[in-house]
Amino acid sequence: MKKAMIVVSVLCVLMLGSCFSPWGNSGEGRLVIALGSTGSSARTLPDFDEGRTFDHEVILTAPGRTPVVRWFSGTSGTITVPVGEWHISIRAWGPIHEDYASANAQLGITDQFPARMLRAVWEIHNDGYPFPIQPGQETVLEEDFLNLHPAANVSTHAQLLVAIDLAEPFEEKFILIERGFEAEGTYTIDDNRRIFLFADSPITITRKLAHGDEIFYVGAIGIPSTLTLGINEGMGGMRGSITINGAISGNAQNALVVVTDGTFEMHDGVTLTRNEVDGPSFNFDVGGVLVLPDGTFEMHGGIISDNTGEGWAGTGGVIVVGGTFNMSGGTIFRNKGEVAGGVSVRGGTFNMFGGTISGNKGREVGGVRVPTGGSYFYMHGGTISRNKGEEVGGVNVINGLPLRMSNGVIYGSDVPLLANVATDLLSGVAAVNYEIIQLVDSLGFALGNPRTVNGNDTIRVADGERQ
Repeated sequence: MKKAMIVVSVLCVLMLGSCFSPWGNSGEGRLVIALGSTGSSARTLPDFDEGRTFDHEVILTAPGRTPVVRWFSGTSGTITVPVGEWHISIRAWGPIHEDYASANAQLGITDQFPARMLRAVWEIHNDGYPFPIQPGQETVLEEDFLNLHPAANVSTHAQLLVAIDLAEPFEEKFILIERGFEAEGTYTIDDNRRIFLFADSPITITRKLAHGDEIFYVGAIGIPSTLTLGINEGMGGMRGSITINGAISGNAQNALVVVTDGTFEMHDGVTLTRNEVDGPSFNFDVGGVLVLPDGTFEMHGGIISDNTGEGWAGTGGVIVVGGTFNMSGGTIFRNKGEVAGGVSVRGGTFNMFGGTISGNKGREVGGVRVPTGGSYFYMHGGTISRNKGEEVGGVNVINGLPLRMSNGVIYGSDVPLLANVATDLLSGVAAVNYEIIQLVDSLGFALGNPRTVNGNDTIRVADGERQ
């Protein structure tokens, strides 16, 4: 990927120790944008469009504030924006790419792209900090931490297939979903592609009833790829939400997302929901996400809810089978499974750094089930509450190893409003079945010897210490 840079310089006219605004409105500042203005490697447009004029959409976002959108044409422009600290993203809109037009014609798509389509996204970095816009000052964006990514906008199943297929290996392709549609088949992310899906308004992709397989399949054996649902302000500015809807068909044969030899990333604003899986007896039946060997699921935010997994390994939310699940945010909520409601680890590792697993129901375990050797659950943060299972409400670790915790809370019957519940009143355990925990540090290394706990009581750990 070629790279352009962006530098922020502040020009201020000082008068009597304060900044003077030559255009008169103290509540506004100027943002001067010069894309690829200097340097031999400067780029203003995608390679296939050198010399063409694009319209650039500038999007400013900040917590608690209404997004601000401004436009300019060409490679540079000056826009007036409200003062404050803003995350900035820029999108380039231009003519329809000939490959998309050709593919549309071959597929018989009558719902064509508009006259101008999204062609690129400028990914702007400032070490994670927003850009300050102050009254009486110009902020000039020239050359510092800016990447240009090819992009497209889609509004049908066929258009999304085309957009993914046209992504080059190792290319980070941004795809804006403009409105919802039915998924008539599986979207396969392979061949070292890096696909980012985002939205500006609430959209839903619903599995067509005739299609019982997964909606997204990420990776292929030996060919890692990445699918990211939802993106942050610096990478295109997702302002809407994305719902992946399984449509409660009852005939689904697989999870909404399957990942192997690749990475699936999920952010705030994304929901995986209403998938009911009852596949063949040999399947790992899970409603939300299936993580296979060498696959990684990074859950930074979003919701996995109202999914059902039937069958011998049925789990509502997530099954890890030889891969890795890292949960740093988001919620796994109100899922149902034959053996576990929330998460099952059947080989591989589940690292919980944050987020919530709550309100799930399983015949055996409500929250998290770790049933076999070679399966690991490290709890470094987050909350497990209000789950229900016959044998265990919260966490069932039956691989001969203790539950390992450095931070986090698993609620027991001593906190009724948040308690995990075992419905078998005679032998069930509310919080943790294996009544030994191993305190660990943030890297998972043991701190002292395992400790005996009451499996029905709340287990609260902070910085490797039982609270």
